[in-house]
Amino acid sequence: MGFISSFPGLEKLIEVTIEERVPVITHSFADPGPYIEAAHAAGSLVLVQVQTVAQALTAANAGADAIAAQGTEAGGHTGYSGTLAFVPTVVDAVEHRVPVVAAGGIADGLAAIGRRSVLSGRAQTTRC
Repeated sequence: MGFISSFPGLEKLIEVTIEERVPVITHSFADPGPYIEAAHAAGSLVLVQVQTVAQALTAANAGADAIAAQGTEAGGHTGYSGTLAFVPTVVDAVEHRVPVVAAGGIADGLAAIGRRSVLSGRAQTTRC
């Protein structure tokens, strides 16, 4: 289940997600910290989409299970860093404490070269 973490009324949506024990919860565009502990207590993993190194550090320090480093190719509304440059910067920033997934502009297997995992908004099968 994915959430824009600054969405009005998010608390009720999170409550239902926790009650239903959704296995993976994704947060983006805000600090996920207030929601991670409850998700973990329910057995859910938490993936956090980040657009800046500061957001990546916040997510890692809050206990995120994985980080999706989202470059500007993800719709152009995510910042100014291209995915292929941003991902290794995030990996270094979080000091390999948290797995980092590439997101943004991943349209096929060629774009995923050198990445262990990707997050894509389109249906496809890609071998990495």
